[in-house]
Amino acid sequence: MVEIAGYEKRGDLAAPFKLTKQAEKAQREAERMRDSVRCDVPALTWEKYVGGEPCPGCGRPYRDGEHWESKGTMYFTDEERARYETEEARYRRDHPECRSHRHSVEDSLTKHCGKCCPPPPLSPEQRETIGKVFSTRTPPQQLMKWTGRAALVPVLSARLHHVRWAEGAPHARARLMHNCSGRAPAGSRTVS
Repeated sequence: MVEIAGYEKRGDLAAPFKLTKQAEKAQREAERMRDSVRCDVPALTWEKYVGGEPCPGCGRPYRDGEHWESKGTMYFTDEERARYETEEARYRRDHPECRSHRHSVEDSLTKHCGKCCPPPPLSPEQRETIGKVFSTRTPPQQLMKWTGRAALVPVLSARLHHVRWAEGAPHARARLMHNCSGRAPAGSRTVS
């Protein structure tokens, strides 16, 4: 948003703070984005969701009665296209000014607004899996030390989980070289 550091460099912190038009526009856009994903409607509990209660935001069911297979619109049959377009028209009619994302559940065509409708709750299994991911620390023996060069930085060194390295972008992997000695070259910065 606004460069506070630049403002502080001017020296007079008691002077009125003036935003540039660009900074004002950026703040308005950031507020619009925050507002578009803010949903004040309380979410359902897992038990109520499994029991089939409708969405507390719009009153429509999370799962419609008829199975829906997600595939590209170019592969729709005539019946699927008609059903899809009917749901699209309903969504646009019910949420013309929301300007938020849409969400739905697997095997269901019913779309819900990200601003008006809370997402469906996580299952107990999903909660447990996410809890394990965030509560475990990667053991040091699973971390690999990589050293590489980047623009305007002499040498960077990072310790990453080997799986993360495998998922990295090919062009980034090509630029990095493995440092077998485990020591960063002189004058390098280390990121841990």
